[in-house]
Amino acid sequence: SRRRHTRSFHVTGVQTCALRSGCTTNAQAGALVRVKQRPQAPAILANGGTAVCEGGVVSLSSMANQGNQWYKNGVALNGANGMVFGAATTGTYTMTVSADGCISAKSNPVAVNVLLRPSTPVLNALSATTFCAGNTVEIRSTSDKGNQWYLNGVALSGATGISYSAAQSGNYTLVTNDGTCSSYPSTALKVTVIDAALKPVVTVSGATSLCSGGSVQLVSSADFGNQWYNNGKPLASSDQKFLTVKESGSYYVIAGMNNCKSAPSETVMVKVSEVPVTPQISAAGSTTFCAGNEVALTSNQTTGNQWYKDGVSIDKATASLFMANATGSYTVRSNRDGCASSMSLPIAVKVKEVPEAPKVGASGVTTFCDGGSVDLFSSAKEGNQWYRDGMLVESAVQSILKVNASGKYQVATAREGCMGEKSEAIQVVVNEIPEQ
Repeated sequence: SRRRHTRSFHVTGVQTCALRSGCTTNAQAGALVRVKQRPQAPAILANGGTAVCEGGVVSLSSMANQGNQWYKNGVALNGANGMVFGAATTGTYTMTVSADGCISAKSNPVAVNVLLRPSTPVLNALSATTFCAGNTVEIRSTSDKGNQWYLNGVALSGATGISYSAAQSGNYTLVTNDGTCSSYPSTALKVTVIDAALKPVVTVSGATSLCSGGSVQLVSSADFGNQWYNNGKPLASSDQKFLTVKESGSYYVIAGMNNCKSAPSETVMVKVSEVPVTPQISAAGSTTFCAGNEVALTSNQTTGNQWYKDGVSIDKATASLFMANATGSYTVRSNRDGCASSMSLPIAVKVKEVPEAPKVGASGVTTFCDGGSVDLFSSAKEGNQWYRDGMLVESAVQSILKVNASGKYQVATAREGCMGEKSEAIQVVVNEIPEQ
């Protein structure tokens, strides 16, 4: 048998690998040649079968921990230098090992076969995929054999037919198997099963007795699928959770979708009342007068009145007639069924102050003989009017009155047409002179 030999020759600058007996070399005579040992051809191990379905890999491994180079169909694979290689395409795989500049012979070949998967099935629903609880939808596959149905990624036990009757909400998929490989999962078909809607509860946001122009909001406890009714008739465009009501009526709501309807909610009664017309005020006489007097103000609305002075409501002033005896701006508003009219136009009342009673003084004694006189003085500088025995003294309007006749004298003061109280009386006595 042939044996391997390693020999050394004196060949300047030339090195080569080990030669088998009978091989030739180009070494020059007298040169030193060092022949290195070529690495042994490696062995490839397949970790599992060498047939794999499309998308999978066959794991191939080498016993050498370095210097590896993997090949497919005799062509070196770029960057494939590890101990392990994942083969994902059909072909014959080999490898070599490099050590100390020498490359081994190729390893044993491993044939990898990547099998095509079956076509991805397509699902079709034969009716609506959103329906009320208690119903089903039949889902049919384009694949008639090797089927396995899934709900939300979990295999359905015994569901291997061409169709499946879905009664639960979720995402349905199908995988088909040809005996070797499984298809990719089908596109999910979503099924929505609606539970019977609960009877909704209506919450009222505000008062249900309204004035025309006002509104109240009704709120359903159901977040979707609402239909509002007034007096038993469905309201157009009223399928939201909230309903703004501006008209009188009996309101309720029914919840649900796709004919999965709830029982009607409890009824909410809403009453909308008309706002009364704005009243008008008339005055029975002058609205400017002296203190101690009053003027009758009348609203043209017979009921529901509320009187105001300077914008402040007057307590218990609710009749159509009001007697005004103080200066101010008077208005009235009409109320009916909780609705108030606009405020009437104001009417101004002016009450003029009455002067205080002046004080009276005398320039001397008030008892004297006929032919004498005394001056009486009013404490008021102007606006005076003198009286004798309760009777007005003509043209006696000055602050000083010269008196030469017996009587009880008083004076009153007038300001802005208002006459004040009379003063205390001062008694003047004129005695006759006895005859001689």
